[in-house]
Amino acid sequence: MTSCPVCNEPETTAQGLLHGEYHLRHCPVCGLMFWHPVRARGPEAYDAWPLDFAEVRPVWTGQSAHAKFLRDMPARGGRLLDVGCGIGDFCYLAEKAGYATTGIDFSHRFIEVARQRFPDLDLEEMTLAKFATKRADEKYDIVTLVQVLEHLDNVRHFLKMVTTVLRPGGYVVCAVPNRSRWRLFSHTLREDWDYPPNHFTWWDADSLASLFTRHGLTVLSVEVDPVRPFDCAFLLTEKLGLVKLAAWVGRRLPRGGGRHGSSVDSVSGVGNRAATLGYRLYHKMVVPLCGLATLPLLPFLRKGGESIYLLAQVNSEPSA
Repeated sequence: MTSCPVCNEPETTAQGLLHGEYHLRHCPVCGLMFWHPVRARGPEAYDAWPLDFAEVRPVWTGQSAHAKFLRDMPARGGRLLDVGCGIGDFCYLAEKAGYATTGIDFSHRFIEVARQRFPDLDLEEMTLAKFATKRADEKYDIVTLVQVLEHLDNVRHFLKMVTTVLRPGGYVVCAVPNRSRWRLFSHTLREDWDYPPNHFTWWDADSLASLFTRHGLTVLSVEVDPVRPFDCAFLLTEKLGLVKLAAWVGRRLPRGGGRHGSSVDSVSGVGNRAATLGYRLYHKMVVPLCGLATLPLLPFLRKGGESIYLLAQVNSEPSA
């Protein structure tokens, strides 16, 4: 028997989908789909990710969850902990929006680049469990988990750690890939990054909400993004190999060192300026053109877009 990593239900069912040594299973109780065996990768795997243009590109986050949070801001100001902060863009934008922001990531490379780009931010290279021990006396008004849960091999323990660092009445913002995207085309068009050993859990709105309610949080809202031409465009650029081509070109540009400072606006060196210009052209021209090319597909796609956004709140009174 293969138990569910969220609710521990032993009677999960095989879905008949294989990916290398991994097979997909479905939990009839909480609705989660997950890959077995669940063996999350360590930080060294993420340290090896190519971060082309990261040191020179402008501040930007492609996550719709970040944009939505900054637009709605369920808590105005306060202390915010971004778990899995990557190279720091969201932390920088949240700081500008009035939050006292801390970012953590267990990847040495990500934090190294984030500190180069945003030297004034509070950034830590560690897991959430280690952070909760190191800063046991610190509590946060908001914890953001954007594109994090799907990477984990112990979701239950992780969410318990989240609740330990939150103040009573604090919020959790979570976003995960929507497993129902591109449903009409089954798994033919699913992005390569959504398979193990990168992602181990596949979520829909109900299974994500079930996770938080099982841990005593109140789910305030769950939203599934609508399908956007932007999403289709990135899928097309990935399938055509344009992302890899851009990375290949970027790695061959002569780039200077230098720190951007807290604004990440000034770029020096011919290679750096070329990389920045190429990055902007890619996002301002290539992606929109690919989006236009995929517009005929939109009527055939179901409404579920690339990600699911959840807002939850812990009990306003401390536990007895």
